Amino acid sequence: MLHMNQNDEFIFIDKPAGFSTHSPDIGKVGLVEIFEKELNQKLYVVHRLDKTTTGAMMFASSEKKAQELFELFKNHRIQKKYLFVTDRASDFATSEAFSVIEKKGNQYTNKPCSEELANAHTRFVRRKRSPFFELWEAYPVSGKPHQIRLHAAQIGLPILGDTLYQGTSFPHLCLHSLEIKLDDQILFTSHPPTFFERMGLLRDPEVCRILSEFDRRQRLFQFLQKPEQCFRLMHTPELTVDVLGDVLWVNWYFDQNPSPKDLDRWQFLGRYLQKKVLIRKRLERGQNPNDAPEWKFEPIPTEWTANENSSHYVFRSQSGLSSGLFLDQRDNRQKIRKMAKDKSILNLFAYTCGFSLEAALGGAREVVSVDLSQNFLEWGKTTFNLNGLDPSKYEFFSQDAQIFLKGTVKRERRFDLIVCDPPSFGRKGKEVFKLEKEFKNILELCDKCLKPGGTLLFSCNLEKWDLEDFKKQVRQALPKYKSQFGRAGWDFEEANEEGPLKVAWLTKSSS
Repeated sequence: MLHMNQNDEFIFIDKPAGFSTHSPDIGKVGLVEIFEKELNQKLYVVHRLDKTTTGAMMFASSEKKAQELFELFKNHRIQKKYLFVTDRASDFATSEAFSVIEKKGNQYTNKPCSEELANAHTRFVRRKRSPFFELWEAYPVSGKPHQIRLHAAQIGLPILGDTLYQGTSFPHLCLHSLEIKLDDQILFTSHPPTFFERMGLLRDPEVCRILSEFDRRQRLFQFLQKPEQCFRLMHTPELTVDVLGDVLWVNWYFDQNPSPKDLDRWQFLGRYLQKKVLIRKRLERGQNPNDAPEWKFEPIPTEWTANENSSHYVFRSQSGLSSGLFLDQRDNRQKIRKMAKDKSILNLFAYTCGFSLEAALGGAREVVSVDLSQNFLEWGKTTFNLNGLDPSKYEFFSQDAQIFLKGTVKRERRFDLIVCDPPSFGRKGKEVFKLEKEFKNILELCDKCLKPGGTLLFSCNLEKWDLEDFKKQVRQALPKYKSQFGRAGWDFEEANEEGPLKVAWLTKSSS
């Protein structure tokens, strides 16, 4: 869940970049919709931040409080302080901007004018300067959309990254909502991104691009305060970065190897996060993953442990390209744990048995794990032992999942809950597994092994299908099931992005 402070009247949010205040379109969500769902209550917007702006934001918990806040804003009793970075040099330490800001079509226009005619007013104070960048404070007296961005450009200091208003292109819009005050009382403060304070970093846009991604996850999960936990810190087509306790696991998807400059960056980032860095280059399909080139700056343990919430997991650095846990399923593992009490649960394509572990910790009556690889199942048993669970009390089968399902049908064994997370592609000797070919058959077999009223969690990362394709295929295979579709957590995609993981929670009729 997004980071917030809550009381009976207000909800304060440390907003990450990438989230709009309101739903930007039908079927998409904004911050207010996300928090209304999380808190199960109506929220009221009293001010807005642009999608690309970070920092302090607040909602009201009732219409009455929202109206009170509007009056406080109107009477200038609530003040907001912003920080921004510019790469333009100033010959003044303070400034004020007055203008008329209006919306014409989809754009905002800004016409400088006298104080008497203005509908927008911002005060500026220079906070710090370096040979190449300056850090400024902005105090909006009025509250027009894009006001600080427009007024910064008006005084000749366009914000770094704000190409819409004459700013230099940069990976991050360097505008941050620092503080919200009521009279002289500070209500909420948000820490700015690292490169606002260490402006020398701004000279390397690639480092700042990575730090911007890290900043988003920090505002989402406060991972810096949870050094033992696991999170996805960066998720792009070229680069994924996982923090796994003490290790920063970097998957490198570029065609070329990391350059000396790239390696210097990652060595710095490892020191910044106080983590050991392991960079692995992804190979083409069919190549031996154990042949993947790797780079590290200090010895990496062959095995270590880290946590996902309260559960302990074993990670290994010499087991190919996967560390031992697919982090995009974190939220789904927690749901399984909450549902597991006294249930019989089957985990297919179990890998290192993360779903099985959560089911067992949630009090499942039976937990059955099925995977082709005996080595992965033994890895799963190690994790069970780490969490104080005796693996001998649970079932582990090294077998093809479809063969296991067919045998289960013959034995007339049924489960309350089935987890099925198949790979998109795989090999078993000379045989090739393709999910799109086996999709319908797997779902139909799962149906035959599920009790009436039971639940099937089915997910896949098949890239050629988008979410709508996935929904169509699921509903064609199991038309009588109630379905609810999901996605990976916020550390994998921004609010309205569609990532590779597609998830279906399917409920079988009880009759």
